Amino acid sequence: MRVDREQYAELVRKKSNGHDNRVQLQALIQAEVKAEHITGDPGWDTFLSYIQAAIEKHEDELVSLKALLESPDMMNMDEMMNCKIAVIRRRERISAWNAVLGLPRDIKEHGEKARALLDVMEDIIEE
Repeated sequence: MRVDREQYAELVRKKSNGHDNRVQLQALIQAEVKAEHITGDPGWDTFLSYIQAAIEKHEDELVSLKALLESPDMMNMDEMMNCKIAVIRRRERISAWNAVLGLPRDIKEHGEKARALLDVMEDIIEE
């Protein structure tokens, strides 16, 4: 079954059930604009430097904890479990902080995709 643009636009309208996805896309575009203002801000750069320092500290601690886990001296199960928990916590914090470092880039990418999608939607609706 072939679907032309008018049928597709009608299907999109029915599927959205009255929800206008353009509002969400416009919010992403606005976030992109705001993210561009943040990246050059000295306060944001200071914040990122603190996060980068915390990442480096936790990575060093992670190396030490892994070495401790691999040590033949690690015999106590309670200490081993506490060490494993500490490793997991360090990994999760590092992952979260890396996500924060990538926020402006991610917001910009999603904003660009939203802008392109919004343009396509408007072209389809106009035709």
